[in-house]
Amino acid sequence: MDQPLSIAGDAGNIEARLTVSENPSTRGIAVLCHPHPTYGGSMFDAVLDTAASALSRNGYNCLRFNFRGVGTSDGAFDAGVGEQRDVVCVVDYARAQPNGDHIVLVGYSFGAAMAWNAASHAGTLDQLLLIAPPTSAMEFDSGPPPCPATAIYGSQDDYVSEAALASYGEVIWRTIERADHFFTGEHEQLATLIDDSLLPA
Repeated sequence: MDQPLSIAGDAGNIEARLTVSENPSTRGIAVLCHPHPTYGGSMFDAVLDTAASALSRNGYNCLRFNFRGVGTSDGAFDAGVGEQRDVVCVVDYARAQPNGDHIVLVGYSFGAAMAWNAASHAGTLDQLLLIAPPTSAMEFDSGPPPCPATAIYGSQDDYVSEAALASYGEVIWRTIERADHFFTGEHEQLATLIDDSLLPA
């Protein structure tokens, strides 16, 4: 069941959508952050669809949202600064909901950078899940993440720097051979790795 939502943010309302898991053993809420707004990124994204399906199957209600200036979210693109505040606002909203005491923060591409950079300001998180984090194209805050973190990326992804990965020693890295930044033809493998990466309840 999908429920459209409007969440208060510091740039105005944030368009969001909550998908309630059909798994009877609900584990918590996953907050999903979408790809780059200026390249057409939105919460309606094929990779996020795959992630949401896997998370829902594992008992997580999935809360997607559009960053400021995307869809019907108020505001305008803020080069990643205001977008980090959007993440915090959505996580705060999630935490106030039923099952909000267990939160997994998920980001794909630009959304992975926003999730990583916002995580230390978002209160207690159970896990950080980064999908194709663009470490060669965007700035990631230094220092270990505030919670267990896993990153999944393709071996043919030009936006992920192998050298940069070495500096994040606290992250578990999982590679999908031959996959590109969009996981073309590899969504089933991506879903399997998400299944395997989730921490026990």
